[in-house]
Amino acid sequence: MFRLKKTNNEYGLTLVELLVVLVISIITSLFATGIIVNALNNNNKIVQDTQVRNEADYLMSYLIKEIYTLPESQITEVITDQLENNVACNPNQAIKRFGILYDHDNDKNTNQSNKSGDVFTGFQFQKCEMKLIVQGQEVPISNENITLNQDSSLMKKLEYETTNNFTGSKNLVEAQNNVYKVKLVFNYKNRNNTKKIVFENEISTIKDY
Repeated sequence: MFRLKKTNNEYGLTLVELLVVLVISIITSLFATGIIVNALNNNNKIVQDTQVRNEADYLMSYLIKEIYTLPESQITEVITDQLENNVACNPNQAIKRFGILYDHDNDKNTNQSNKSGDVFTGFQFQKCEMKLIVQGQEVPISNENITLNQDSSLMKKLEYETTNNFTGSKNLVEAQNNVYKVKLVFNYKNRNNTKKIVFENEISTIKDY
């Protein structure tokens, strides 16, 4: 009689091999998770930056549209009330304003200013809130996560910095009388904290004198 020789060509995984596969799977999962999390964070940052930029463009457009076509001779007063940083909020405190008063109803034919027609454009801090005011009316912010910081201001630019091309030295030069500097400061609230974002621009009125 012939005896059949039993052969076994099937091999199973050893414990060491199982551990190696498990470790590799965990590392791959962690790496993929890290990539996904970073992608989501970057996407959120892009969305936030876009929202803040859109809001800044929206508010700046109001100021530019109002001031850019305003004759300098119609401006009756430049208001630069001082407001200390981090001042304690008091709902009953006096109004602080940073902007300009101008005669919106000025009669150009008689070149006389009607004081009763003066309106305010700029930033106004009252009842713990900073607001943008154009022609005496508040310009609302559409994004609920964005508020105006009390450092926002609209002031006449008195001087600017120039650099000597030969010596590299910097000098302050008196600016033209019809140039105004806009400082738009946002408080942007996200899930973890509040971020302060600053935008600056310059607007020139019509120099009619």
